[in-house]
Amino acid sequence: MREKHDVDYLKSLGIEDTVQMPDPTMIVDRKVYDELISHESHKKYPAVIYMLGGKDRGRERLVTKMLTDNGINLKETLNIKLQSFHCTGAKNKITTVAQWVDAIANAGIVVTNSFHAVVFSLIYGKPFVYIKFSGNKARNNNRVESLLEGTDEQYRMIDLSDDIDLSTYMQTPRSDDIINGFRKKGMDFLRLKLQGTTTK
Repeated sequence: MREKHDVDYLKSLGIEDTVQMPDPTMIVDRKVYDELISHESHKKYPAVIYMLGGKDRGRERLVTKMLTDNGINLKETLNIKLQSFHCTGAKNKITTVAQWVDAIANAGIVVTNSFHAVVFSLIYGKPFVYIKFSGNKARNNNRVESLLEGTDEQYRMIDLSDDIDLSTYMQTPRSDDIINGFRKKGMDFLRLKLQGTTTK
């Protein structure tokens, strides 16, 4: 299972042979992604926004305010459009997968509520803030909590509000140990299971 929460839940049901595994995006070496984006523009952005969910004018307003209050030039900021989240004044556009990875790899900071945007921020050592879900969608936060558990990066999970100082989050995350640890765990598990298959 990808989330520790799910491992604990299954064990509570008596299913003991369950392990937490990293998301597949973390198992391959970063060189795979470097090759994927090798033909992209590598344009630098002061911020890249990637928000899941439909149009939400309240959240759009708060993200826009957070960026402008912290001196980030919206005209140079990329909002990767998914569904209909729109950031007024930013470059709002749909991207290919390679363009999406390239944008995160070249962001000054990533603003997101996406697990995979957090993963790629860590892979490329990019500052990020994770905007937590609330209400009946709060369980979506479990993935990122599991990913950042036991690290010094959990403080990056924030509630969106009127007054956020982004300078707190601008330092480079200590991501190598996180990613390398997950990568080793995933590869060791796959090798073990593949060896078990070939010996039967």
